[in-house]
Amino acid sequence: MRNYFRNIPMRPCRLCNRNWFNRNRFNRNWFNIIVCSEFVFIYFSIHFIIMSFLSSSQLSLANRNFDMPVLVDLVDPVDPGPLDILIRKVEHFSVRILLNLMKNYESPDDARAYYGPNNGTDGEAKRIKSPSKDTNPVVDVDRKRERCQRFGYEYDGLDKNPRRIFFGGLIADDSWHPIAVHAAEAYGLYHSVSFIESNATLSNDNTQSRQLRFTPDSNNFKVLSQIFGPSTKVTVDAYVDKLEVRNKGTIIVEDMQRELILQRWKKNGMTGDDIGIVGDADEMFTRDFMLAAQTCDIPQFRRGQDCKAPKLVSRALVFESSPECTPKEHIWHHPDMMIGECIDKVGDSKIHKPGKRMFKGNGRRVKGYGETPNDYSLMPNTTMFPLWKPLDFRSTEGGTQGSDKQAYSGYHLHNFFTSV
Repeated sequence: MRNYFRNIPMRPCRLCNRNWFNRNRFNRNWFNIIVCSEFVFIYFSIHFIIMSFLSSSQLSLANRNFDMPVLVDLVDPVDPGPLDILIRKVEHFSVRILLNLMKNYESPDDARAYYGPNNGTDGEAKRIKSPSKDTNPVVDVDRKRERCQRFGYEYDGLDKNPRRIFFGGLIADDSWHPIAVHAAEAYGLYHSVSFIESNATLSNDNTQSRQLRFTPDSNNFKVLSQIFGPSTKVTVDAYVDKLEVRNKGTIIVEDMQRELILQRWKKNGMTGDDIGIVGDADEMFTRDFMLAAQTCDIPQFRRGQDCKAPKLVSRALVFESSPECTPKEHIWHHPDMMIGECIDKVGDSKIHKPGKRMFKGNGRRVKGYGETPNDYSLMPNTTMFPLWKPLDFRSTEGGTQGSDKQAYSGYHLHNFFTSV
């Protein structure tokens, strides 16, 4: 009954106060039905009267030289863009709300797009349109210093040359719920977003093929390429499933998919001073923590890393299928971020000698070569440790889970299904 009334655009059952019932020993269920029923009757009566009035007034208003007010969402644009086309197709109401939000999205008042039209290669900095009227540089510095201190760091003063953030992850049939929320949280902060999409699921055999959802000419890709910000480059590279790899196990398949992230990061110009984040589409750091990562003095980001334990691991609040469901005492530990100096194909492999891996130089680290943080027994006298691949971000120990100064530094919107 409560679930039914919850769908009505009013809140009649607020009168049903639990403490009041306990004191007066009423039959709570029957009283709730009676009170809610009365309010529903009143609601529909008023609704009927209003609609009757509007219907009778329409004829007299038809010949006047002004337009009746209409809901914007119900009017199809003359020249619909990718978001408009997707909104028409989406059936779930809350997804339409999110996508409409992204159509006219403005970043929070402390946001900066640090990358110019050429994604930072021209060195130009550009401020995203913001409702904030406070442009006092002293105040801005104070805010950034406070942000750093919130996470237990010191302010680094990197305003003119902040660390760029490169995101990489896998994407498939994820709901637009977490994708849009992720885009809003990171709006304008990512230098580039590099997704990998496979033509097969992670089944035990090679029979579960899937149709690619984000092909270059698809409307889905056009939407995805817009919602992370005007200067953020978004790519989706296709992974073609190989039986040779699949025979090694489904985990290897997922690891090999993430290997493609490195190639894209390299093409996008990642350097040793940039930050790499590896996560799934439904995993994100908080905006506050990413802004801190760009400008704070963080030990894991200082130059001259030995790369033994370079990860900053998210302390993520989990939302399970709904914003109303947050499992108690369950903290997620993805996504993960790392400085480019310790990332494979970006850092210096002459200083950080590679160790052995499971599959042709790829796959997970093997015993004696960094399988665990202190397991370098087959690499004696090592002081500068191997570089990290995207799969290591998720599967290899060696880092710190954010900061204990804040309860959370990330979010995980898990299993946000629009249908079952």
